[in-house]
Amino acid sequence: DLIRPVVEQWPGEWKAQFIYGKAELCLNDLPEARHALEAANARKPDNMDVVFALADCMEKQKDIPEVYLLLRNAGAEFRSAEAYVKLAEIADSTGDMDSEKTALLAAIELDQGYGMKRIISPYLDMAALQDKLGDKAEALRRLRQAYGVNPNDPRVQAALESRGQVLGPTLALPGGI
Repeated sequence: DLIRPVVEQWPGEWKAQFIYGKAELCLNDLPEARHALEAANARKPDNMDVVFALADCMEKQKDIPEVYLLLRNAGAEFRSAEAYVKLAEIADSTGDMDSEKTALLAAIELDQGYGMKRIISPYLDMAALQDKLGDKAEALRRLRQAYGVNPNDPRVQAALESRGQVLGPTLALPGGI
């Protein structure tokens, strides 16, 4: 109720549309949330917070083809490994392992550290997927790559130790495909 007058007075203001869309999403008014978030995304398509909120709304609406398209485009256009990780999470929730694997490989490929902070989530998620697929060797390789990206992450350390690995510099593998 507080943000609606702002949106009505300044309909072109993407931040107001974004905040209104997030509020409506929390209230579970999905059509209104999507309308506001699509307006925010049209005005500020490079803002990943907007993209992810819109993706959450689309997922709640069960509009999986549109959420896939949104996140693939954001990943490719803005070179966002995080967009591909989000796509993989949604694919996992729908049981679409092929799309999950494709998205994680795209995230890993993008996450080469060229002026960006590297992330370990694509490696951890790929290890979990490989475990589901029964490829323990590939899962371990992905965990060792995650360890190479960030050897201090407790999730990586715990996953490697649970597999009987001894932590140390020789365990790390370089990231990448």
